[in-house]
Amino acid sequence: MKSVIVAFSNPVLSGWVSTVLKRAGYTVESVCKSGGDLVRLSGYCTSPVAVVGFQFTDMTAEDLLPLVNGKLALITLLLPHQRDLPEREDLVWVPYPL
Repeated sequence: MKSVIVAFSNPVLSGWVSTVLKRAGYTVESVCKSGGDLVRLSGYCTSPVAVVGFQFTDMTAEDLLPLVNGKLALITLLLPHQRDLPEREDLVWVPYPL
């Protein structure tokens, strides 16, 4: 079965993304509220992918990437005001709304 981790600092976005993924047939293994939570979870999770927001209270997705590299692939959901961020080959960004 396909599983993912959801990580957003906003619980409303976490719930929305979790619902969309579940309707698409994915299992949400865990929901994290901070980048630190996701780093800790990446050490023992079975999911290969995490759908994350760009900004957490403790770090950004750019800061998070080297900490989970090799353990999780990050798919970052960008809000409209974040779309002017420079393109990076090592980050997958998806604009919201989809």
